[in-house]
Amino acid sequence: HLMSRRLTAIRQVGMDRVVDFEFAVAAGAQAEGTYHIVCEFYASGNIILTDHQYKILALLRVVNLDEETSFAVGRTYGMTWSQDIEMVSRDALVECLKKAGPKDTIKRTLATLGAYGPALSEHVIIQAKINPSQKTLAAVDLTSSQSAQIESLLEAYAEAYEIVVRLGNSVYPGYITYQGEDETMFDDFSPWLFDQYATKQYQEYKSFADAADMFFSNIEAQKLKVKAHQQEQAAERKLDAIKSEHEGRVTALELAHMKTEEQARRIEMNLEFVDQAILIIRQAVAAGMDWKELEELVADQKDQGNPIAERIVRFNLAANQITLTLDDPADWYDSEDEENDGDEGEFSGPLDVDVDIFQSAFANAQRYYNSRRQAGVKHAKTIAVSAQALQSAEQKIRADLKATRVTATVTQQRKPFWFEKFSWFVSSDSYLVLAGHDMHQNELLVKRHLRAGDAYVHADMHGAASVIVKNRDSSKEIPPSTLFQAGIMSVCQSRAWDAKIVTSAWWVEAHQVSKTAPTGEFLGTGSFMIRGKKNFLPPTQLTYGFGFAFRLADDE
Repeated sequence: HLMSRRLTAIRQVGMDRVVDFEFAVAAGAQAEGTYHIVCEFYASGNIILTDHQYKILALLRVVNLDEETSFAVGRTYGMTWSQDIEMVSRDALVECLKKAGPKDTIKRTLATLGAYGPALSEHVIIQAKINPSQKTLAAVDLTSSQSAQIESLLEAYAEAYEIVVRLGNSVYPGYITYQGEDETMFDDFSPWLFDQYATKQYQEYKSFADAADMFFSNIEAQKLKVKAHQQEQAAERKLDAIKSEHEGRVTALELAHMKTEEQARRIEMNLEFVDQAILIIRQAVAAGMDWKELEELVADQKDQGNPIAERIVRFNLAANQITLTLDDPADWYDSEDEENDGDEGEFSGPLDVDVDIFQSAFANAQRYYNSRRQAGVKHAKTIAVSAQALQSAEQKIRADLKATRVTATVTQQRKPFWFEKFSWFVSSDSYLVLAGHDMHQNELLVKRHLRAGDAYVHADMHGAASVIVKNRDSSKEIPPSTLFQAGIMSVCQSRAWDAKIVTSAWWVEAHQVSKTAPTGEFLGTGSFMIRGKKNFLPPTQLTYGFGFAFRLADDE
């Protein structure tokens, strides 16, 4: 359908994300033979080929909206279905507001009115002196269509319509707003500095197209940057949790070590009292008193104010132990300065100590000291193992973060130069040398790019490439070294490469190359007639390689 057609017009269909490409004939766009390609850039998208009357000839996807409306071959594409922006009438505004639910904000309610969109609708609401976050039913008096809020909204919509008309008739600056005070994180872009953006940090561009290009060129990189930052924060939180657990384990071991030592010290400081308590309990047991009777006896003695009974907290029958509350005698002589100091220590005041009734007070103290030494060894080993585990966990988290971290950049594709579709290199004398990949490219290369002052290089060997050397200054001759390098390129692409045949290439000037064959002869694609003398080059070395060319940025 489009083989012999030229693209004559490109237009947007209304305010929709639909573009109409027109391929008209000389008789006009309404004449038979005109075709349209309609591209829909919403939902799953679609590409539709129609005739001059927009009758669908072919399409990418068949779409059935309802029983009466569908996009299929043979149907007419409804250009009238598109929604264009219009002035908002009082009735349309009131009807839209009345549809609002009790929890709908006025910003959400008016975003669907007409084709104004959320950004312009919010601008209208602010222009009408209404808070966009306010509930619709509370923001607007709907008891009368002549209320002050409705009048203000109609005036703001009239101004908004003028903005749309002005934007459609001429080019205006574009704007990009930033998130908070951070001028590296984009928030939104717009063709007009709407009121909701006026208080934000923003950057003005020459046109809306420039602003949109800048926004979409960088927004993906910013999203990746945020994602990378979130990954780093998650890794840091995980590492902090491991460190906290390690510190908690070490602290618990240190407290247990200190408590054991303090319990041993308390027994030593109360040796006589502990021995008396042990002796009383031991005598009661020797007298045949069971533990139940013993507990009742201790309870009675507590009621009578017996100082030893008052210090007995509980009985541990299975281990033959009793728990005593022991004071630090040094606390009895604390001075007022020490009391006001406020630093009472970790185990100040009475402390519960388990003592074995079948051992002396001194033996119980010694048992606690032995337990302290064992706890100290365990504490040292635990700290060493925990430190090593913490280091291993930290290394693993760092490695996982490095492995999963995304590169927060978006690589901009470079626009290829025109000559990159051919085989090419830059000679040692800075001349551009080109060769075709096949006979069609050879044909294209000579017909379009061989100009006066250029050199045509070839070899009398099957498969030799047609090579041209571009001469920037036709008043100067091309250096022999460049011609020799071009000859190597032509011969290396011929049968001589596989056969390892040493042969010579030749060159001629551009005007000696012709596509006109002698009478009775025919020149195929990629073949040319050479008129005049061929300038043979020295025998060619079958040496070929690859090179890398780097292009710096425009600002470097």
